[in-house]
Amino acid sequence: MTVRATARKALYLTSIVLILLFTYFFFTPIDLTGQKNLIIPPIENVIHANIEVTSLVLTILPYPRLSLKGLILKESGSPVLKAESVNASLAMIRLFLKREFEVKNLLIVKPELFMRREADGGLNIIRILSETFIPVSIKKVRVKKGRAYFVDDFLKEKVRYEAADIDATLIPRGARDFSYSGTIKLFPSAKIKFSGQTKDMAQDFEGIVDITGLNIGQIWPYLNVIIPGERPDVAVGASLSYNISIKDSFTIFVPKAEIHLPEFTTTANLEFITSKDSDGKLALKLNTTPIPLSSIKRQFFISILPDILQQEINLLSFANGEIKISDLKLAGNMRELRRPSYYKTRGSLQAVIEIKNAGFARRGFNLYFSTVNGTVQWHDGNLTMQGINGRYGRTVVERLDGSMEQILSAPFIKFKGHSVLDAGEMASELNNWVSEETLLREGAKGLAADGSVSLSFDISGGLELSDKNQGKGLALSIVADAASANIGYASWFKKGKGFNMAVDTSLLIKRDSISIDKAKINFGASAFDIKGFLNHREGLSYKLDITASDVRLNDIDGIIPYLKKESASNGSLSADLSMDKVDKQRSVKVKGIAYLRDGEFETRMFPKKISDANLSARFYGNSGVITVDGIKIGSSTFSGTVNIPDITAANINFNLTSSYIDDEDIYRYDENGEEIDIPFTGKGRLSAKDAKVRGFHIESLETDVLLKSDALLFKTVFISNNGKVLGNFIYSTNKEDDFLWRMNLDASKVELEPLIKEMGAGEKVLSGDADGKIEMVARKGEGMLSKRIDGKGEVSSKNGRLWKFVVFSKIFSIVNIVSIDELFREGLPYKTLAGNFVIKDGIMSTENLLLNSNSMRMSAIGIIDVPNMAIDAKLGLHPFVTVDKIITKIPLAGWIIGGKEKSIVSMYYTIKGPLNNPDVEAIPIQALGEGVWGIFKRILKLPVDVVEPLVK
Repeated sequence: MTVRATARKALYLTSIVLILLFTYFFFTPIDLTGQKNLIIPPIENVIHANIEVTSLVLTILPYPRLSLKGLILKESGSPVLKAESVNASLAMIRLFLKREFEVKNLLIVKPELFMRREADGGLNIIRILSETFIPVSIKKVRVKKGRAYFVDDFLKEKVRYEAADIDATLIPRGARDFSYSGTIKLFPSAKIKFSGQTKDMAQDFEGIVDITGLNIGQIWPYLNVIIPGERPDVAVGASLSYNISIKDSFTIFVPKAEIHLPEFTTTANLEFITSKDSDGKLALKLNTTPIPLSSIKRQFFISILPDILQQEINLLSFANGEIKISDLKLAGNMRELRRPSYYKTRGSLQAVIEIKNAGFARRGFNLYFSTVNGTVQWHDGNLTMQGINGRYGRTVVERLDGSMEQILSAPFIKFKGHSVLDAGEMASELNNWVSEETLLREGAKGLAADGSVSLSFDISGGLELSDKNQGKGLALSIVADAASANIGYASWFKKGKGFNMAVDTSLLIKRDSISIDKAKINFGASAFDIKGFLNHREGLSYKLDITASDVRLNDIDGIIPYLKKESASNGSLSADLSMDKVDKQRSVKVKGIAYLRDGEFETRMFPKKISDANLSARFYGNSGVITVDGIKIGSSTFSGTVNIPDITAANINFNLTSSYIDDEDIYRYDENGEEIDIPFTGKGRLSAKDAKVRGFHIESLETDVLLKSDALLFKTVFISNNGKVLGNFIYSTNKEDDFLWRMNLDASKVELEPLIKEMGAGEKVLSGDADGKIEMVARKGEGMLSKRIDGKGEVSSKNGRLWKFVVFSKIFSIVNIVSIDELFREGLPYKTLAGNFVIKDGIMSTENLLLNSNSMRMSAIGIIDVPNMAIDAKLGLHPFVTVDKIITKIPLAGWIIGGKEKSIVSMYYTIKGPLNNPDVEAIPIQALGEGVWGIFKRILKLPVDVVEPLVK
């Protein structure tokens, strides 16, 4: 082997050894853990923090890198950063040439970051990184499987957050700024994807973020600075860009945000600026997708609305439908935003709300709002409504448009609309709303209706919210057509479907008054006009002018139930009246005149038709005079005057005359005797040339009448069948009286023959001039009136005749006394007829009825049951003639009574059965009974001796 060859081999061997040594040195990690006490302290002095590591290893190849394990960074003894491992890729050339570290890639595995925002607004992590301890340049930082804890002491309500599964990339830009991106899981359930960068020494942050499953309650301490109210509990998702500054103040600027709530999505941009010494300023723009109304109250943005709107929303209960908010803009100082008055400031709040198919109830309203659609716009304290339509119960609002300006200071409204009202529901609403404090006072408590009313209205003017805020009032125009409705009020107004009725009115409404510029009420083919005002500041006062010209009575038929609608009315009514009530202490004053011409109508007040009615009424404040030129009720006629000295007291004085009165024309007799109302008080006189009362003809009637609130009193004198009758009658509604009416009559020289004929007799029965006194009382109670009548009386008649009627025909079919029978046919002359009677429960009884004539003496005792039209009596005959023949076909009809001539007989009979055809039977004396027989002896004045009967 040559030297050359040996040298070559040595060179190769040396090279291999050197290569092996180089490879070993540069590829084998160098453990610098033992040198950490020399390396770490200089760094700690610069960053004012403590550093702990468990392992520090340097590797040169294949690329320079430094590995740390068990890293802990502490400030003031509290950990700021922990990491399982930190791997840094280094650029050695820059370190050797410029003595600067350049970290190409910094990988932090399973770090734990403890961040705190101090009370002064500074971040602890930024303070540590604010010093440059070694010339170093970091190109990229990667964080894998990290965790972070953040505590914010800057806010009044301290907050704490915990995040895990942090995978992030930070790329430093300059000494303290950096860009970043990554993903985080924010406990308990939010997932965040973010990217962005810092500026101005990490005082500004800008970037974008996507969030899912974030509970708003977690970030409420930050939102609560902007949005007042209670912490909500709702999860949202969001995609937004942001710009946050923590330099001298805390500023959030979100130029674009898309927030996904459970029920809808919101797009918004927001700017919020605040500092520790200021309330903060907010500028918000927002749009939403349709929001279900059923969820509206739990939406967090409700709390940023003005109090007046929040209060209104709280009164509502939503069931269905949706709203969409467009172009909502809110701006102002946070303290100002909490003041309702601020929202009248230009640029404070504006929004457009689209309503679709809304259904809700409102406190204070009994019916349900449904299918509500339209647009509502709020702009700096002004509210505008466009195309509002929907239903309230069965009422349909076809369209409502208008505005309310300056709502928060001096509201001015302007609306117009058209609706079709459900008359029944509206009547029920009015009945429920009426109270003693309202203008209507007695109100609509008796209002009832059904059908529909077409209503158009136009309203404009200022609302008066207080005594200090008094404007010109609200001008209201209403046109209503009620032809398709049935409407009734209490018992005095009834209008049926199909009958034309419309109202055209213009009102000026103020806080305490209503001025009626025009109110034209059309009904049928007639109309009347009302003008005036009503004031209810301290009690109700008003002044109304009412004019009507030739109002047809057949049109009044259609609205006033007192006129019967079965037959058409005729005639016309005209009026020019003024009604004035100054205050609640004073009565209504009525002035003016009213005319009724050629009236012909039927009313439920009278049983017969009223015709030829011509009268006028003049009013002088609280008094008036009604002049009756003429009026006919059935066949009865009246004329005269009615003075009304006190309208409010319903007090009248009258003087009426008549050529003829039939009581059945003006009074409907009731078999049960129900009480009647007495609408007036006062007194008067009624005179009639001829009259018929209960079928009896009377003449020269003069009646004085006293009307009391609980009684009617009549004092009467008249001629009846050429006899004079005086009478008194009292009708009582006083609850303390047990009687319904009392009556007494005193008659003298009344001709009986025509009187009995008026009582219904078809043939002659009795004649003569009669005197009599009668007293009767009708008790209050149930059932037939005739069974509740008690009384007494006495009658007498002289020089008349008695004819044969049903009872006597039956008597003389039993016994025939020829001479007397013949006298009956021509009328038995009698000298006297007299008797007393008593009435109890409608049953009339007598024990001393006696007829005395030259031919015979006749007496009767018994009862007449008037309610049942029956008789039960006993009749005694004592003829002063010889017996011609005694019929023996039946048992003996009487007993022979011994007298001086031994030819005088007395006969006794029972009369029992229906009053118009009773049964008549002869009876013996023994059958009379001792008491009855004694009565007959006393009446007939018979001898005591009794002889045997002729036939046994």
